[in-house]
Amino acid sequence: MSAQALTHDRFVIVAGIDGSPAAAYVIDVAARFAASIPSAELHLVHVLDGFEPVARTEIPSSWNGTEILERGRAYLEQLGERASQSFAGRIVGHLATGEPWREIVQFAERVASDLIIVGSEGRTGIRRLALGSVSELVVRKAKCPVLVARQTDYHMRDVPEIEPACPECIVAQRESAGRTLWCERHTRRHAVRGHTHYEIPESFAVGSSLLRPE
Repeated sequence: MSAQALTHDRFVIVAGIDGSPAAAYVIDVAARFAASIPSAELHLVHVLDGFEPVARTEIPSSWNGTEILERGRAYLEQLGERASQSFAGRIVGHLATGEPWREIVQFAERVASDLIIVGSEGRTGIRRLALGSVSELVVRKAKCPVLVARQTDYHMRDVPEIEPACPECIVAQRESAGRTLWCERHTRRHAVRGHTHYEIPESFAVGSSLLRPE
């Protein structure tokens, strides 16, 4: 995302939402992001599930399209209210029908969106992204940056390739507000040279460094 994009007079954020509990988190992330940019406007795109438009002359007695539309509008109003708690700017809700990823990307194209925010579809989001989920398709097809909002959960165990964080290191980071990164056991591998802080924890190949001390 370029500095120029952050300074023009209109920064359009599109949040793609569904009816799952994760949608509230997407809204929270989108609203906080929008609140950090003076020129931002937030568009909520909800693709209706199970809605199949029919011609007025062909409406069957069992058709519940009106009910689906009303639920969709009420849902958007609810999420719009939630977003307004963090973002005081322009918020617009949009209902769409069709393939979710396509409608989100198409809408972003029509409004020249600067950023799309979508959810990761729960705890199994990483696995489903790899299998072609809505989020993965939006990431691949969109012409602007895409942020996949996922709730933090370092207790999950469905990514065996990643070694869990050291609990003592996490405590040290929190208690020192980030000034101490490693616990006593991992600190033994540190080497300090002037203002540059080099460290090589067990799982790091070449270490990390503090590039700009306070």
